[in-house]
Amino acid sequence: MANCVFWYPRTYHGEIKIRKDIPRTLTKRLSDKPHTEYRMVLENIESKEINEHNVPRENIKVSIKNDPSNNPLVEFTLIQKKASRNGLVLYAYDEKLLESLSLTEKDGEALWSAIYHFSKDFYHVHEFHDKHNDSILPPYMKKCEDIQTNNNEALIYYLTCYENKFNHYHDYAKDLLDHVKKRLFDKVQFETLMYYRPIWDRVFYRIKGAHIYYRTLVGSKYLHSADQDKFHRLILNTEQRFRKIKLIEMDVRDRVSYADASQNNRLATTAQRVGLISLTVSFISLLISLALGLLSLYLS
Repeated sequence: MANCVFWYPRTYHGEIKIRKDIPRTLTKRLSDKPHTEYRMVLENIESKEINEHNVPRENIKVSIKNDPSNNPLVEFTLIQKKASRNGLVLYAYDEKLLESLSLTEKDGEALWSAIYHFSKDFYHVHEFHDKHNDSILPPYMKKCEDIQTNNNEALIYYLTCYENKFNHYHDYAKDLLDHVKKRLFDKVQFETLMYYRPIWDRVFYRIKGAHIYYRTLVGSKYLHSADQDKFHRLILNTEQRFRKIKLIEMDVRDRVSYADASQNNRLATTAQRVGLISLTVSFISLLISLALGLLSLYLS
């Protein structure tokens, strides 16, 4: 038997139990190529065994099928061995059942990534992003005996993934700020910038949501700072990146708001000038009309 650890992102510490609004059987099409229309079926099965949270353990039966045949090419079960309130779940499975697929290392990684992210639907609520924008983290597939020991391998692995993720977020925020600086004072480019503003607003929103999921994992009682170097790299570096991202977001918003106000002021000033000229022209036209009227009366 082999094992793996899936992390189901959450905003709180609590029991691992299937969502009430999700069915126990899910089907996902893996390929639309002719004659290779593979699909994956995941079935959440409640066992009779009670887990650490005093709720029944939930196993996940995985079936890979090839349409139109309904016979599975491969079928195995992820058996829940332990569940932690921080969202980590340790599964055991019979890896020999996968041998019939003869997968390359790359294909194997793709398959497990699909299984992991598809299984998220059982437990993960997409609160800060659309389902199709879910964070693609590779699952932890190495040996892990216990997810409820201090600084266990799976916990450190997913925290490291988040360290890398926030490094990328930080690079995105810096690139956006540079982009904004270059385009603020060109009217056409500024209008383009404003058109895309809702997009970067949603990205910053997702970053803040990712930080909430991350903080739930950091708040695990199994994370201890015994190894100060590793703790500093994993936790403080990520938090520093997030603080910088928030400052960059404020800088971007301030610059754009100031430029937007300046544009509006220029438009308002121009409108006032046009209005004043129009009023002056109208007044002069009125005086000429009155003068011509008086002249016509005098001549008559």
